[in-house]
Amino acid sequence: MVPSVARALSLVGYSVRTVDDVLGRRGVKDPEIINWCGENEAVWIHADDNARREHARLINSAGISTVWVPRPKKGLSAKQQLSRLAYKMQAIESRVAGSKRPVHLKLSASGTVDEPRVSLTDVSADQIGRG
Repeated sequence: MVPSVARALSLVGYSVRTVDDVLGRRGVKDPEIINWCGENEAVWIHADDNARREHARLINSAGISTVWVPRPKKGLSAKQQLSRLAYKMQAIESRVAGSKRPVHLKLSASGTVDEPRVSLTDVSADQIGRG
């Protein structure tokens, strides 16, 4: 997630922090982020299209919940990312809080840039490693 998006969500009351905030530096590799999330019962929100496949085993063994915000081929601006996450953040919190097991969600949008249709779908643990 873009740091400015995390800060904006935090400003309106969501418990969202950046990697830089919690680990004190940028450029942290995914395995360290995943382990930190596991140790701190945090949800990993990311837009890394390859992370699910590359780190599926670690995600499952760390027992963390994840929210994947896939980027379209044309990219995803911070404004678009914020819009999508803000729209579904309460649903994300409810799904995570209401589950005894890790939750894996995919936040996607269709439609136009001006009028996106945002959806939140469950991804089963065995589907994490799939594209």
